[in-house]
Amino acid sequence: MSYAVLVSCTKEKRSQSAPAQDLYDKSDGFCKKRIISEWLTAGGRGSWFITSAKHGLLAPHEIIEPYDQKLPKATKPENKEWGERVAHDLLERVPDLHCVLMLAPEDYWANIEPHLSRLKIKVRRPLKGLSQGPTGHWLKEVVELISGEQMFRPRNNSQPEPAEFANVEAAKATAKQYYLRAKQNNVEKFLCYKEMGRALIYLKKKLKHGEFEAWVWAEFGFQRKQSKQYRDLYEGWHFLEQEELESLSNLENVVKLIKERSKPYNPEAEYPTMAAMLKCHREDYYYQLARTVDEAKWQREEQFFDGVFRDVCPWYDAPAMPINQLLLDSGAYSQVQASEKFSGGPEAYYHSTEYWDYLERYATFLHQWGDRVTAYANLDVIGNATLTRRNQRYLELQHGLRPVPVVHFGTNTNELRRYIDEGYEFIGLGRLVGNLNKPECQEWLEDCFKIAGDNIRLHGFGVMSAQTIWRHRWHSVDGTTWKLAAEKHKSVLIPQDGDYTCKESRHRVGGVKAGKELPLARQLAEEHQLPLGLIPDEDFDNEGYIPYGLTNCAAVRYIVNIRYYQKLQEELRRHDRQCQIYFAAACDWETSPDRFIPDANILVSFEEMGKAQPFRQFVRLINNRHRPPEAPSVGAA
Repeated sequence: MSYAVLVSCTKEKRSQSAPAQDLYDKSDGFCKKRIISEWLTAGGRGSWFITSAKHGLLAPHEIIEPYDQKLPKATKPENKEWGERVAHDLLERVPDLHCVLMLAPEDYWANIEPHLSRLKIKVRRPLKGLSQGPTGHWLKEVVELISGEQMFRPRNNSQPEPAEFANVEAAKATAKQYYLRAKQNNVEKFLCYKEMGRALIYLKKKLKHGEFEAWVWAEFGFQRKQSKQYRDLYEGWHFLEQEELESLSNLENVVKLIKERSKPYNPEAEYPTMAAMLKCHREDYYYQLARTVDEAKWQREEQFFDGVFRDVCPWYDAPAMPINQLLLDSGAYSQVQASEKFSGGPEAYYHSTEYWDYLERYATFLHQWGDRVTAYANLDVIGNATLTRRNQRYLELQHGLRPVPVVHFGTNTNELRRYIDEGYEFIGLGRLVGNLNKPECQEWLEDCFKIAGDNIRLHGFGVMSAQTIWRHRWHSVDGTTWKLAAEKHKSVLIPQDGDYTCKESRHRVGGVKAGKELPLARQLAEEHQLPLGLIPDEDFDNEGYIPYGLTNCAAVRYIVNIRYYQKLQEELRRHDRQCQIYFAAACDWETSPDRFIPDANILVSFEEMGKAQPFRQFVRLINNRHRPPEAPSVGAA
């Protein structure tokens, strides 16, 4: 399967005939697109072509005369015919084409795309919707990333050139020559082993059965397994980077690395229940599926929650209510933690293979699931605007995705302006956790909302303070306060004096003795039809009380906090504030917000998707959605 990049021609041209890639080099924009195209297709990863208003499809080295013809001047039927001709020529030159990236204005791609889409060929348009100024900024930024070697270069998955020699004797001589050279020059030994492998592949094809093994044993003393390692090295050389070879000690380790990278990515291997779960919408199916993971653990959890809820909550056995919106977070904070543990230091981590592997897994997951969620966030690098933009460009350019951009507190608000100029209407604000009480953070937020105006929708990552929600006109916010308050602080959230427009009031009801908070705990238990729980006090009569409840079980306190945010959102709507509140860290089926309130908005994190239970919860939530996505920036460009 092959990959192609299409670059549009330009008005500025040389005055004399030249190869197509040089004819338009008076245009700075074309030169930048050429750099990007050559970077994307280097090493046999694909091909790039130029779309000419006069000539149709041009290979970079085709020599043509200067001309003066613009596509927009052509009539509509001529445009359609031109697009069909370009698509036909492209398929003739690249018969196994599966994906096309278009670095061209709408006048060009709008005429080509329909013909490719009909043939199920993926089309990516990272410049879609950008005016001339933002397009120039985008191209400049990507070229700078490439020139500074900050942009990840995807590994070349093309097949090696066939091993051909004049005759058997020439191949034998080559194998001997490179074997001796490898012994003499330790620095270039793997390059020598590669050439030796090429010769061995040819000899294995040409020699009769049994002759090849006998010759290899007589000449080099190799068993069959060792000679195969040399052949594997040649066939898998494109999976290696030169820098890596310097740190590898022997051929066996190199071949292991090749085999690991040559395995095709299979989402169903990483998420084995994916296909089955999408076909089933019944809760009893998930119940049975979950039992197979850890029977003993499931039984303990089932018994626990039965004891807490089943006898006192009539709605416990009812099906979960449909959810409203589902937001996918990239797990950027987990990568901060990983960077702190990285042996080379935090800065080196964001350029390491481990980090790029995580980004690639995230991109693959988005291809599989991105159109099933309301929005998905960019994999931002918290506190580093340059690397955050690098990842944004990579997901746009290499994968054709359009994630929600993220701008962090502490960075210049020009970052926000840049994304707005590029046509993004839904943008996330991050690095707010722990900073919202700082005056400078609130000033920064004020500036952001002034820049955004009424047309740009802003999402606050980690914002669940009622005071901050009321202070700014958020489109949406998310956070884990509902869960952390119940677990870590053993607290419930209630409005101050019944007023939801004020900062929430926290009350520690967990583990209390008969004291000032006990009346409140009793009042909340009665109001929400929840068990109070045992009170550790000698003077309190526990007879008839459920062992687990509001005072000694975080799961029960979740319900009070979830309902607090439900009422807060209702109050926001009454004041014409359309802020959507997302519940983060909702990765457990038993305590999922959609069990207790209708139309819940839920945020799930990609970092959790490698675990069985959160992934089952994610698929269940997808199947339980009843409204289409709203954010315009979701999905492939």
